[in-house]
Amino acid sequence: MAMDLSRINLNLLPSLQQLLRTRSVTVAAEKLRVTQSAMSKNLAQLRKLLHDPLLVRVGNQMQLTEQAGQLSRQLEGVLGEVEKLFSSSGFDPATSDRRFVLAATDYVCHFQLPVFLEQLRQKAPSIRLDVQFWASHRMEALFDGSVHLATSILEDPPEDIFGQQIGEDDFVCLMSKNHPLAAGEMSLDQWCDADHIAVAGGGDKIGVIDEVLAGLGKKRRIEVTLPFITAAAHTLEEAGYILTMPRHMAAFSAQGSELVTRDLPFESPRVSYYLIWHRRFHEDPGHIFLRRSLFAVLQSSLYSHQLS
Repeated sequence: MAMDLSRINLNLLPSLQQLLRTRSVTVAAEKLRVTQSAMSKNLAQLRKLLHDPLLVRVGNQMQLTEQAGQLSRQLEGVLGEVEKLFSSSGFDPATSDRRFVLAATDYVCHFQLPVFLEQLRQKAPSIRLDVQFWASHRMEALFDGSVHLATSILEDPPEDIFGQQIGEDDFVCLMSKNHPLAAGEMSLDQWCDADHIAVAGGGDKIGVIDEVLAGLGKKRRIEVTLPFITAAAHTLEEAGYILTMPRHMAAFSAQGSELVTRDLPFESPRVSYYLIWHRRFHEDPGHIFLRRSLFAVLQSSLYSHQLS
């Protein structure tokens, strides 16, 4: 039996969205700029309407109920469609003041984003861009709509995630030219026994290599883990570590420095770089403008490894 929408307060939907996103009455109220008391009343109405508590306390934290978890993704898609329904079908970058959230790796931010921002400032001077750090565990941010666009290493895109491949690359080893392994033959055991820096942020650069090693029955010694690949590369000049990283990143890191690159003593895996976004934004004119503009910079940048 169809529900009579005229009997439902649709103004509760933004409150429901923020409550499911933040799992906090206080934060949800701040997001919508209403009082905490008003948000508490909205939650009570939603609980009665949906016949579910939605938020329950587990220890010191509020968690979503099973039904609330299912509602969360459905609601983001529904509200995205509603926004498109009531927004203008046209998009003029010259006059738009929309805000977008881009999640990117530190390499993209350091080497490629400045060119994109300059072009964006000329084409769309009033658009606001919030750039956040990307890590593979942040995929949920694409699903809940808090991130519009991301750059990432990706193998199999999850359902409802669209992607455009920027390029692909293999891995090499970067080290000081004074490192004992910088010249001569380097065996797999020597490489494994060396002091490694690993990069944990900006996509899965640790797991890709260590999965290959596990298949060979080997394990490397990771002494330091850093979140930023640019910081890791700079550290090599001052300390006797080695860093395994994508070839094109290593090549630019070595330019004008005391660093050298070496091929790995085993067959390197290849990784693909993508620009990714959620299905809800796929037909959004503003989003199309943003991702096409960014993709053009990423693919043509001197600092990218393009597809052949």
